[in-house]
Amino acid sequence: MIKYRTYFDKNNTIIRNQYTNTGRNQVSELFYGGALTTGDTKYSRYLFHFDLSELIDKYNDKTFADTSKLTHKVKLFNTSQFSVKTDAEERGMARATSFDLILFLIPEYFDEGVGYDFESFTYDEATLNDTFKISPSNWYQRTANFWTEAGVYSGTPQTYTGGNLYITKQHFDKGNENFEVDITSTINDLVVSGACVANYGFGVAFDPGFEDSVTEFLNFVAFHTRHTQTFFEPHLETTYDVTTLDDRNKFYLDKPNRLYLYSNTDGNPTNIYTNDSSTDACGNTLPTTITKPACNVYDPDGDLFSAFTSSDVVQETKGVYYVELTVPSSYGEHVMFNDVWSGITYGSITRPNASLEFVTRSSDDYYSVGSAESFPKDFGFSVSGIRRDEKLQPGDKRKVLVSARVPYTVNDQSELIDGLQYRLYIKQGQEDIDVIEYTDVDRTYLYNSFVIDTSWLIPNEYYIDFKLTSNQKVTTYKEQMKFQVVSEMTNENL
Repeated sequence: MIKYRTYFDKNNTIIRNQYTNTGRNQVSELFYGGALTTGDTKYSRYLFHFDLSELIDKYNDKTFADTSKLTHKVKLFNTSQFSVKTDAEERGMARATSFDLILFLIPEYFDEGVGYDFESFTYDEATLNDTFKISPSNWYQRTANFWTEAGVYSGTPQTYTGGNLYITKQHFDKGNENFEVDITSTINDLVVSGACVANYGFGVAFDPGFEDSVTEFLNFVAFHTRHTQTFFEPHLETTYDVTTLDDRNKFYLDKPNRLYLYSNTDGNPTNIYTNDSSTDACGNTLPTTITKPACNVYDPDGDLFSAFTSSDVVQETKGVYYVELTVPSSYGEHVMFNDVWSGITYGSITRPNASLEFVTRSSDDYYSVGSAESFPKDFGFSVSGIRRDEKLQPGDKRKVLVSARVPYTVNDQSELIDGLQYRLYIKQGQEDIDVIEYTDVDRTYLYNSFVIDTSWLIPNEYYIDFKLTSNQKVTTYKEQMKFQVVSEMTNENL
């Protein structure tokens, strides 16, 4: 499984009928009410944008080869106190409960601005000189230009003049929940279309029925913005739900098994491709076409057992391909098959066919039926790829190899195992906060492994746990690895 975060590159909270800009504030306050008549009600909307170019690149280079296994969630982290009544009452505010927040598309480009405070400003000569407070965007302006409809939209996002902007909504019971909504369809459409469809950003607001509510207090909920100095920076979380399960060294008779081909140039995963031109989502001509190999499987007598055309071969991720094969027990165990992969080209360079092999194992070693009970397996683990307490730079990528050692064996014999998961987390006081929830470890031809990509990790100290499930026994192995991602000074920090 591949996890990736895309952080916001701009955000702002705009307030109805105000030129106020809060683009640099660490918190977005969404509120409604604060008036006893409909015409005087107040409310705010949170606008944000994230650059999708990295996700588009990963789609184009087949890192995300199968969009049906690709999901995306927007995550905002709540800053509200648990108690319903807060010290915000001094400002005529109380924490909202039992409400809906909607997510909508922004139809036009906007600037973040450099304002901070949630204060009211009118459009007059005095405030025009206070550019830090009113610089666009705000309720009326998206840049130096004005919104087509003030506040991004008027009325409901469904009735916007240019089309329906509404995506989805989330219900809040207590009001201290995080905002987490699935927008897979919307993001995949943008990723697949590449730069052909404009991505102007997204917004969060109270459901229109709440925005029009007449209440004495301003009812509010608050979220961290991209300028937070905490770990809870809002982001788009992308999950590519694939796990490499290579059965070449564990090929059991009478069950479906996967046989993998790994394509690398100079040690780096590389797609097979030709010099034939292709067309991207925008209709632009590309100089190459990414292809897939074909695979023929031969039995111990050299006879063709199964033939897979290139359309039968599955590309799992960049440079990784597999076929799924079942061999009946009539062939017997300890017999060798050959899988021959053809059509391997890198542009104008054609490589020889790749002839690989696998040896069958008895189905009795996989299917256990009888009076004997299987016992859970125990292992000791050693890991490599990241040294304990190593300081990693943002953008470093490491493949972590996991060796499962069998206890009480000569030379600590190791084996490839199933049912192994890892999680990545940080610590805040006595609390563990997941960055990657428990996810399956890959099983390749020679080892169990997973990849840590620091390009989206916030500078912090990180920990890795393992969890092994074996015959109904679940064992957790705490703090098998610890490392740091160090900060890097950018213009955003200045």
